[in-house]
Amino acid sequence: MLLNLRRALVITVALGSAMLAGSAQAQDSNSYLYLAHAASGRNISAGTNPEAPIDVSINGNCIAGGLSFGEIRGPFAVQAATVAFRVSKANAENPCSEAAVFTANSAMAATVTYVGVLSLDNSNNITGKLYPANLTPIAAGHTRAIVINATHIRT
Repeated sequence: MLLNLRRALVITVALGSAMLAGSAQAQDSNSYLYLAHAASGRNISAGTNPEAPIDVSINGNCIAGGLSFGEIRGPFAVQAATVAFRVSKANAENPCSEAAVFTANSAMAATVTYVGVLSLDNSNNITGKLYPANLTPIAAGHTRAIVINATHIRT
């Protein structure tokens, strides 16, 4: 239960940061992406680095080298289209050069901001999913909280 709460809090912080970037992007044809690393190495194995650093590339371009558990990066401008994501174990000397531990193709729409959440599946393998984030302006004195729980239910 504590791990599930921790993941939800990581995502809440990611979206809080994303909301600050706001609607300045609404005039162009790009998508925007924030990455939230919510896959603790402690869950992969007792011998895995708790930070479980990873590298992330999109369409063969390394956009995030050494992304660690609990870290949030972005926004990254991404051409609106179907993009190929590749996640690998981090390599400080040659980022994005290790064998892929997760790959996916995902459609990204123009002017939409997404939060890409990297978490663990039922077998403790790294997985990922995109979630659209509503960053439209809100009235002064109001707040918007978006929580994503990307935790897989263990059976």
